[in-house]
Amino acid sequence: MFRAITFIFSILTPVYSYSQNMPKNPAQTMAKQATFKTSVEIIPPPAPGFKTRFASVNEWLTAVATGNQPQKTISRYNIALFEAPGAYTLSLTGTNTYIEGINVQSTRIDYTPREMYCDLPASYYQSQTREQLLAKIVADIKNFTATPVFKTSFLAGASNIILETNGDVIWAKK
Repeated sequence: MFRAITFIFSILTPVYSYSQNMPKNPAQTMAKQATFKTSVEIIPPPAPGFKTRFASVNEWLTAVATGNQPQKTISRYNIALFEAPGAYTLSLTGTNTYIEGINVQSTRIDYTPREMYCDLPASYYQSQTREQLLAKIVADIKNFTATPVFKTSFLAGASNIILETNGDVIWAKK
C-alpha cells in the first residue's frame, strides 16, 4: 500500500507542479516573428583621375549650398568619405526614406548636387590618423553649419546631416 501511494505521488507531483507553471493564457507564450526589409541606395566613388576645383571643405559646401536646389524636400544629407591610396574624396547626397509596404522601407537618393564630390588636398590629411581626419572633417562641416550661407540654404531644411563613414550626426535641426 505504501508503495502504491508513493508511486501515485511520484507521478502526480510533477504533473501537478507543471500545471501550476502553465500560463493562464497560452497565446501569451507564442513567439511572433517579424521581418523588416530595408534597401538603401549607395553612390559610387568618383571616376579615377577625378579632380575638383575646391581648396577647402568650406568652399565646396558653399558651392553646394548656392548651387542647384533639390526638386523635393530632403530629409537627410549624407556626407561620405571615399578612401584610396594617397587620396580622399568627400561626397554629398540627399536622401529620403519611403515606406513601401508593411515592414518594408527604402532609402533613396533624391538629390545629388552638381558639385557632388570634393577631393581633399594632401595637406589636409597628411600626418593624420584616420580618426584625426574624420574629426577634422566633422569639425569643418560643423563650422560650415554655423555660417549664414548654410542657415539660409536648402541644406538647413533637412532633419540632419550625417557623416556616413562613421554614422556621426554632424548637424541636426533643432
